Amino acid sequence: MPRQPKPRRTTAWWWLAAVLVVVVATSLSVSARDKVDTTSPCAKAPAARLGASFVQPTIDAADGRPWRADQAVAELADACVDTVTIQWTAYMTNAQSWTSYGGTLDAQLADFTQGPDFVTGVLEAAKARHMKVYLGLVADDRTAPATPNWRALWNFTPQRQLDYLTRQAAIQQAVARDLWNAYGTRFADTIAGWYLPLELSNITVLHPAVGQPGVTRIVTALYQPVVSALDVLTGRRLDVVTSPAFNTCTGQLDRCQATDQQPADQNQVNGWYRTLRSIVSCGGPNVLAVQDGVGAGHASSDDSVTWLRAAAAAIRDGARSQCDLPGVSASPRAGARLRAVIETFKPNPQAGAAFVPGPVLPSDGPDDWTTRMTRIANDPVIRASGVWSDEIWGFSYEHYDSPQAGYPTQHRQYRRYLGLLP
Repeated sequence: MPRQPKPRRTTAWWWLAAVLVVVVATSLSVSARDKVDTTSPCAKAPAARLGASFVQPTIDAADGRPWRADQAVAELADACVDTVTIQWTAYMTNAQSWTSYGGTLDAQLADFTQGPDFVTGVLEAAKARHMKVYLGLVADDRTAPATPNWRALWNFTPQRQLDYLTRQAAIQQAVARDLWNAYGTRFADTIAGWYLPLELSNITVLHPAVGQPGVTRIVTALYQPVVSALDVLTGRRLDVVTSPAFNTCTGQLDRCQATDQQPADQNQVNGWYRTLRSIVSCGGPNVLAVQDGVGAGHASSDDSVTWLRAAAAAIRDGARSQCDLPGVSASPRAGARLRAVIETFKPNPQAGAAFVPGPVLPSDGPDDWTTRMTRIANDPVIRASGVWSDEIWGFSYEHYDSPQAGYPTQHRQYRRYLGLLP
């Protein structure tokens, strides 16, 4: 019997080689996008630096300052900031509610008017510089005493609290749908996640009228439905971030002086720990970017570290357990992490006036924010928690330290800290 020729595998080997080339090329492309450019001047900057900054374009525009997205993002890039967090894309006040993005409005937003589109410009400028963007949802700044609102929620009955939170969940989801419909495809590689502007504080969640039942309402009526809807909307799990705050001032003032501050009360710290642990373990936002409180005068630098350590422990423990709220069945969201928000401002010496830029370097004055930032980033207890993201956000470099906002000196000082200027 004549011998049959061996089957040729040349085509198969070439096919395999071609696949490997594509895989390697794709891997290199991803690595190049995700890793720091070692040729960039920012590659040699200190590890403790701002990774992101909140922006509030509607506030700057309302103050009469011409606000340009491309300039704002360029100045952040100039400060080695690679992520922009738009704090809100829709805003509620006693007088009116409005949005700040393009596209059409969801039917749930019948009470909102469509304001100037700031979001598109931020996304375009960030995409051009290979930066990331977190999209904030709806901020509620209403204070009318007869209407339930985020600032005074605890003055109302449990049922009215629940009605408010349920309505807020629907509004947050509606804005998210608008944003994803308008930008999800075009900016899929730019959008890093979502930001929930309804920020808890120890004063509200530890108020006698709130307690664990109030926290349960927040988790089940607001956080869980919003977070779940965001995952379904995008088809993938993007980070969902919120920024808890704490206040050590006597009288629980919004703005106070150092003389009003009290040492961190352990009962308050323990209550804060339990609340944040519940938020994480019960499927709330997976990233807690805790405000340091120093710029607002709500805490000393020492207290700031105490509260952040408690937050780190809460996130660590919450990520390892099932929901600890009675009667609530839920699991922690993957990727639970801690970030710190450094407040780059300080109280204005003139009582009742707006905040002003805080000292950037030690030579600029006490409690400078680069020293505070370095201390938090290097704290051994926070780092040992295993949930520290090694990322610090600024509130708000764009508002208090950028040339466009009228503060070129602060911008130069921070660039000196980064080693970009002599």
